[in-house]
Amino acid sequence: MTYPLLPDKNAARYRTLKIEGQAVTISVEKDWLYISVSKLKGWVKIRLHRLLPDGFVLKNVLLTKKADGWFVSAIRSVET
Repeated sequence: MTYPLLPDKNAARYRTLKIEGQAVTISVEKDWLYISVSKLKGWVKIRLHRLLPDGFVLKNVLLTKKADGWFVSAIRSVET
């Protein structure tokens, strides 16, 4: 009797790259956020869905590869 091969449950963790905020350089222009990550060459262009407050600090960035492309999640904090 043969059993079907099931996908590896741990495979998803290898599609996400977490980068700490110190390794990221940012630039904001109109509705676009440009980030440069120390592990990647060049700049990544991200459409802003919300305005960023003045004085925010970028804590970390998650780069996730899915079937329909790459997604970026930026975690920030605001100093008051």
